Amino acid sequence: DNGKGNISKLNFNGDLKWQAELPSEKDIYSNPPYYKNENLYSNSWEGFQCRISEESGKIIEKQFTK
Repeated sequence: DNGKGNISKLNFNGDLKWQAELPSEKDIYSNPPYYKNENLYSNSWEGFQCRISEESGKIIEKQFTK
């Protein structure tokens, strides 16, 4: 689809606030999101560890790990 991931943030009413940006168009997050040093992360199928903004869902930093 349009580069939006399978990790979403909802507000208390259940309305969608954002879907996480993907490291590449054909990638997908293969692991559930987790916190490390108070930052939100997830790992992708193509081998990227991504730090994701809790405000916007955009990738702040990505690192190839495979």
